[in-house]
Amino acid sequence: MTTGNEAWVAADCFVGPGVKIGSNAVIGACSSVFSDIPPAQVCWGAPCAPRYERKCELTS
Repeated sequence: MTTGNEAWVAADCFVGPGVKIGSNAVIGACSSVFSDIPPAQVCWGAPCAPRYERKCELTS
């Protein structure tokens, strides 16, 4: 498993070998990830799938 910067993987997830999770992606609890996850996506399920784009706001 490889995770990009600022990626989150919630509790009780299965992530398959060699899977890449993109930067700023979020994997919801109890998800099963079998394929690569694109950057900046909120994903969950079994199998895990992108549900919507994660919008990150910069604060100064």
